[in-house]
Amino acid sequence: MKNISLTRYKLNPMHVIVGIICIAILLMPFGLSYFRTGLLAKFFVFALLGVSYDLIWGFGGIANFGHAVFFGLGAYSFGLILTHVHIPGVTYLAFFAAVLVPVLVGLFLSFFLHHGKVTGAFFAVVTMCLAIMFENIASSWTGVTGGMNGLFGFQTPRLGIPGLWEFELSGFTAAYYLVVISLGVIMFFLWRIMKRRNFGKMIAALKNDETRLEFLGYNANMLKTVLFAISCAIAGFAGSLYTFVSHINPSVLGLAMSIRILVWVTVGGRGSLWGPIFGALLVLVMEDRLSGALLNFWLIIIGVFFILVVMFWPKGIAGLAERVVQIVKDRISRRPGSLPSSTK
Repeated sequence: MKNISLTRYKLNPMHVIVGIICIAILLMPFGLSYFRTGLLAKFFVFALLGVSYDLIWGFGGIANFGHAVFFGLGAYSFGLILTHVHIPGVTYLAFFAAVLVPVLVGLFLSFFLHHGKVTGAFFAVVTMCLAIMFENIASSWTGVTGGMNGLFGFQTPRLGIPGLWEFELSGFTAAYYLVVISLGVIMFFLWRIMKRRNFGKMIAALKNDETRLEFLGYNANMLKTVLFAISCAIAGFAGSLYTFVSHINPSVLGLAMSIRILVWVTVGGRGSLWGPIFGALLVLVMEDRLSGALLNFWLIIIGVFFILVVMFWPKGIAGLAERVVQIVKDRISRRPGSLPSSTK
């Protein structure tokens, strides 16, 4: 019999770390209170929202100060469908609407702005005005959105086989697993697309040198529109998940929410996919802890922390982690008896 070499079955340390993190996340509800489980589920929803913003800002280089609009549109679309439609399988229809409405608004906005050559600071200003406008609409359109009281009282979402076998998604524990599984699946597909496919390479080229990309025959405006639509779809889906863990009100699509998203991505490190997740979790945990201990000063501390990150760690947590890993690799390679990577 042939000897089977086991060297090719070596475990990748990064895969082991990711596996341990995933197992820990799945087991967290067993060690947390009901309230903390719901709070953590909300944090993961915001992490998914941060990932959606990282797509257009971190990968596409498009500054959007109104990204919360698409998050809020997803939340309101989901809630309104569950409020006014009473048919089997209405939850699936609500999820579809939560993705479709933000995508349509995003396509409309992106088509006219990108094809109209509105870029950079001008694009950021337009989206900022969009956030203010939609927040005012949600606040004043009381008959539809509930105004400042928000949208509530819609039926409990159900999954399963419509009309045959369905179960209610009630409680923070069920919401937690729905959120983390959705986040995991979306992250896997985004990683495959942005890191392993030609589309991801074209987006990287779009950010680095748009003129050269167009010279090679690619339509840069169309790439921006597609990327913007994908980002809006994920933000809208995150908005639908938000309805499971919190209350829908006009602030979810306002300017303040958009600024919070920008902070999460900046702290986590844009252009890394996983960085915004850790950035959002870190900032949100800091807000939760500091707001309880320092009622009058916690926002100042968060602001100072953000300034320090921008000054000393412009690449965020992701950049800092990459630097640490590189230092460890360099030290290992300099050990006596170690071989250069080219000779191994």
